[in-house]
Amino acid sequence: MIRLLCWILGCVALNSLSSCRPGNRPENTPETAISIPTVADSADTTAADPTDNPIILTWNDLKDVRFEEKYYEKEEAWMLFPSFGNSIKTMEGKIIEITGYVIPIEPERYALSANPFSACFFCGNAGPESVMELELQSYGQMYYTDEFRTFRGKFSLNITNLDKMNYVLREAEPVE
Repeated sequence: MIRLLCWILGCVALNSLSSCRPGNRPENTPETAISIPTVADSADTTAADPTDNPIILTWNDLKDVRFEEKYYEKEEAWMLFPSFGNSIKTMEGKIIEITGYVIPIEPERYALSANPFSACFFCGNAGPESVMELELQSYGQMYYTDEFRTFRGKFSLNITNLDKMNYVLREAEPVE
């Protein structure tokens, strides 16, 4: 759902919503169609060891990704699916730290962005590689829009779950 919202907002931001309609895309063929009957995360769910030395990840590191348009039958729409480069694939499951701007999505659901909200991916000034979903270890603390923070957690790549962002920081906790 988040990826669908991002796709729509990206089209609106480019003033080309009409070009995003399925009728303006090549014919759906088995090579280009994608059908995901069960949406599931591919990430390892084992607990992160907080004593691990975290790897400092930058937003520039996250640019090692390409996006391919594929037809998603469930939504009857063309969607962008990530194809991660080798350098970012090696980070999967590792404990990382990353700094960015907090963007509340809904109560107790946050994203971290390379840019402040007024220039983030949702407003059309960047790409999906410039945001990361935060799955917080504890939801007791409230974060505010554009709060500049560093978080530590287990880095996860998301290829199939349209309800999540392409990058997810699991068991995330703020670094003081």
